[in-house]
Amino acid sequence: MNIDKIINDLSNIKFRKNVNYFQLTTLGVGSAAPLVADVEDDCALAELLHYTTANNIKIFLIGGGSNLVGSDEPFEGVIVRLKGEFTAMSCDDSGRLIAGGGAKLPETVKFAAAKGFGGLSKLAGIPGTVGGALRMNAGANNTLISDKLVRLRGVYYDGRAWASEAKNIEWRYRSSGIPEDVIVTAAEFQLPESSVEQEELLIQSELVSRRSREPAGRTAGCIFRNPGAADPAGKLIDLAGLKGSEAGAMFVSREHGNYLVNKGGASEKDFIALAGSVRQTIAEKFGLYLELEVKFINKDNVKQIYEQAVAPSVAVFMGGESSEREVSLRSGSAVANALRNGGYTVRTFDLKKLEIPAGAEKFDLIHPVLHGGWGEGGQLQKLLEDNDLDFIGSGSKASELIMDKLQTKELLKKLNMPTAPDWTITAEHLNNPPSDMTYPVVVKVPCEGSTVGIEKIDDFAQWQAKLPALLEQAGELLAEKFIAGRECTVPVVLGQAMTVVEIRPPGGFYDYDAKYIYANGHTEYFCPPVRISAKEQKVLQDLAVKFYNEFNCRDLVRVDFIIGDDDNVPYILEGNSLPGFTATSLVPKAASCMNISFERLCASLVTEHIKKQ
Repeated sequence: MNIDKIINDLSNIKFRKNVNYFQLTTLGVGSAAPLVADVEDDCALAELLHYTTANNIKIFLIGGGSNLVGSDEPFEGVIVRLKGEFTAMSCDDSGRLIAGGGAKLPETVKFAAAKGFGGLSKLAGIPGTVGGALRMNAGANNTLISDKLVRLRGVYYDGRAWASEAKNIEWRYRSSGIPEDVIVTAAEFQLPESSVEQEELLIQSELVSRRSREPAGRTAGCIFRNPGAADPAGKLIDLAGLKGSEAGAMFVSREHGNYLVNKGGASEKDFIALAGSVRQTIAEKFGLYLELEVKFINKDNVKQIYEQAVAPSVAVFMGGESSEREVSLRSGSAVANALRNGGYTVRTFDLKKLEIPAGAEKFDLIHPVLHGGWGEGGQLQKLLEDNDLDFIGSGSKASELIMDKLQTKELLKKLNMPTAPDWTITAEHLNNPPSDMTYPVVVKVPCEGSTVGIEKIDDFAQWQAKLPALLEQAGELLAEKFIAGRECTVPVVLGQAMTVVEIRPPGGFYDYDAKYIYANGHTEYFCPPVRISAKEQKVLQDLAVKFYNEFNCRDLVRVDFIIGDDDNVPYILEGNSLPGFTATSLVPKAASCMNISFERLCASLVTEHIKKQ
């Protein structure tokens, strides 16, 4: 790249040579940018972009430089900064705010507030420019810059005009669907009317709050994205004991673990070494692979950080053909999103028949999140075993045993584990129930889950009315003596019992309506339980772990109980080898009570398998 020729050919544009990244970025890491163009209007920007396109010269746009890591090596191209007209702002009486892409966000917020309009004041502490903030969908205090955005204007790197309505852009956590090769030159917001005094108070409060929680010194802001609301990156770094860690002239802030501070004279190499080490440690301790929020002048150097801890790839199976298909789709989507938040490469497969979908065999691990039918009952597990594919959950034999309530019942009795009196029911019992059976009873289709195919029957008339529909689903049914009592469940994950979850259905019976529909009122869940003593909880947890071991479970199982009102016996109702796994399902509820986030719960199941490979 001939720098002098570029400067001579574009004499109308202001250029600077060998500008230190100490001047261009808040972090100050790296050596110097060989050529910086300060572009002040549309004509100059168009001229520059047409020239760089025609001559195959790379460009890199810098806003406020607040989330940017400079380069130790010379950038073979032009660093572009929007100045002049691109920093202008205007606001009419209706709250229509137009700000240039190069306008500083804090100044834009103050400008709007001074005009008597709000909606942006909680963003006052975010450094950088409007264009950069929009590309990152910057946010603070539950407010995003995209919230009040109406439309955008810009140019492609080749000089072509670009514009979009805000509603046509995908706005994500700390990223957006703004095309990578677009420079945002202006943004239009529609702001609500407010008082100048109120907005100034909000701005001042935010600035004070931000100063109190951000470390002193030169930083690039938060380095990593938060894997989830319950697991901020700074919290994980703190729990890992990494505050104060150093690499060269960089160190992890002692005030906030998600900030790396430049002591002075730090190189890009120092930053990469420290960020990579932090990310690797978090992956080893928590199974979460932190994703970078900062950007690099040299994009290829991001690979050096990610290569120190490579996230496994996971194929999530969901759907199936059982009556629990919709529940499975919700569970599978929740698991996939949690793993993606944790930095994993994930693909979901909606299984509509018993087969291994094309492409699934390429993943490091398969995570079946199917409920009922062949997805949970062992047939899918047998297919995966036969094809030597590693998967999360119990093996085929254990899955078949746990899915079949009749088989489960027999083993529980053989092991002398507490379970309600029962009878095997066939069509011949429709008019002649077992002579020793008394009402009420709970009748279950043996191989259904999610309380599908289950009826509470109070008398002979109900027996004759409800039994035929159940017999259409299975030739043999399980009838159990109805136990009035305190219902609860205990998840066991990786061999360890979790917190007991107490369940209080509105009608005293935990059926499909109580679980999903709520036509008769909402079921209440208590975790930790409030009507189950610590001593009783320990008994329940021990029984659940015994179930996990005796039934040869792997990875996870959820064991459902009812503690009888008459005798305080913790009767085992059934086990679930692939329990519901939405963020609000019972297993995640128990994990949350133990301060284990949904992301960490899902990650723990993956990492345990990866360790054994």
